[in-house]
Amino acid sequence: MFKKLFLLSVLSLLFSTLIPAQKVILEGVEKAWLRGSGSITQNNEVAGYYFFYALKKKKGKRPYILEFYDKDLNKTATREIEGRRSLYLEQGAYDGENIMLQFYDRGLDEYTYAVYNQEAELLNTVNRPVFGYGNIENMAVEVSETPNTLFATPRSGFLTYTRESGRKIGYKIEYFNTDGSEGWEYVSDSKSKYNQLTGLLTLNDRVVVNLVGKSTRPNGRKMRYSLLGLDARTGEQRFEVAIQNEQYTVTLINGEIDEESGEMLLFGEYYPLNANQLKVPSLGMFTARIDARGQMSREKYISWAGDVSKFLPVNKRGQQVGKGFTWFHKVIQTEDGRVFAIGEQFRNVVDGAAVAGEVFVGVVAALLGGGYYGTGGNLMKMVVDDLVIYEFSPEFELIDVKVIEKDKVSLKLPGGDRYTTRVLGRQIEAYGLFGYAFTKVGENGKDFSVGYTDYAFEESRTGKTFFNTLSYQDGEYVENKVEISSAREVTASRVYPAKEGYIMIAEYFKKDKKIVNRLEKIGE
Repeated sequence: MFKKLFLLSVLSLLFSTLIPAQKVILEGVEKAWLRGSGSITQNNEVAGYYFFYALKKKKGKRPYILEFYDKDLNKTATREIEGRRSLYLEQGAYDGENIMLQFYDRGLDEYTYAVYNQEAELLNTVNRPVFGYGNIENMAVEVSETPNTLFATPRSGFLTYTRESGRKIGYKIEYFNTDGSEGWEYVSDSKSKYNQLTGLLTLNDRVVVNLVGKSTRPNGRKMRYSLLGLDARTGEQRFEVAIQNEQYTVTLINGEIDEESGEMLLFGEYYPLNANQLKVPSLGMFTARIDARGQMSREKYISWAGDVSKFLPVNKRGQQVGKGFTWFHKVIQTEDGRVFAIGEQFRNVVDGAAVAGEVFVGVVAALLGGGYYGTGGNLMKMVVDDLVIYEFSPEFELIDVKVIEKDKVSLKLPGGDRYTTRVLGRQIEAYGLFGYAFTKVGENGKDFSVGYTDYAFEESRTGKTFFNTLSYQDGEYVENKVEISSAREVTASRVYPAKEGYIMIAEYFKKDKKIVNRLEKIGE
């Protein structure tokens, strides 16, 4: 699995202490800031973690520390890097042999992609300009399932998604092959009359399937969507098919390839045909299948008003009464063909409304590895509410809707007054402020578990933090709760996926000037 990941040049930090097995303490955080962190996964399993710290320096280039840990939180390597003072580590991807890191220089508005092998030899670097953090973000969110633009492939390589600037906004998909052979790139038509952006929907070792959004305006109004299938080996186009019919326009949230049949399961939301999706709410959920030639079949439209209302009190805007909208985190299919869509409710509220817990974006994002997301615009107050799971039959009939109640958490988002509901949901996700942590499917393909954090504000003035797992076993839901923090000194915390049976928790102690990363066992 992770082996001795990145035997980089070792530099011991005076302020970093490793407690043997499963806890790391970073002290003196007045002199170091976390500029990026995340988990390294392989085959949907956590193999380790990376942390990127900026050190204090008054003049000249800023020194940075890049640290790698295995799945047991044992440090495997540390490396010192010099860079501009505006450098952040946004993403990392691991293909089983090498890792690609995506750095973002806020001052230059530029990405740097760096690939390392396990012996710390630099295999490749490439710089790409970053275009637009304004209105085009509305468009970008609508075509991407996640905020990620860097992905490992099953073929020992990496995919990157960047934007192209010209008469119209375009995109570039690049494949970097780390086995020494030449990669490929796919670039949108520079002569198109549309602004175009794309995001990865799903992939395997044969095909890369992307969702493409096209609009005459960069803010994404009246977006048209299509599925673009590329050959994973050559980058040649296999198909491009529009996703709409005579009545509706569809935006996709999730796609999963059935390796046995070669078909892809699609899940998304649908809108009135040619509607302005920045203003008009969705009519409901959409499911379908598509084969390797791009032929779509078994389309199903599940409306909020006519179908979901049989299980929950919702209005035509897709809002559960008093709960707001649903942001879908994950869609999975079990061995028996049933489909489960896991989401979380959120809504905007009038500033000053009484909500038990208040979370400040700057604390969580800046101190616990949220990266750089911008701070422009006015603050909008949002509330993150309950989890919800939609269950469908193999024929995509809505079977059940399960609501998992948890304490409300309010937060204030920068620039929130400029964005649509879907973009606000992406912001909350990017800052790590949803309660949802992960979904794991059992080896038998029949069972799954959903992990999420909850705050018991009524039980304590400062609030206790619980991590909950909701397991689906033999057709029944089983809940398990573990208290992960009750210390009054904890200023902010964030949960990461971890090895089987554990979660990794990052905690910031402002008074003690330290960050603690630790593994916590969940369940038996």
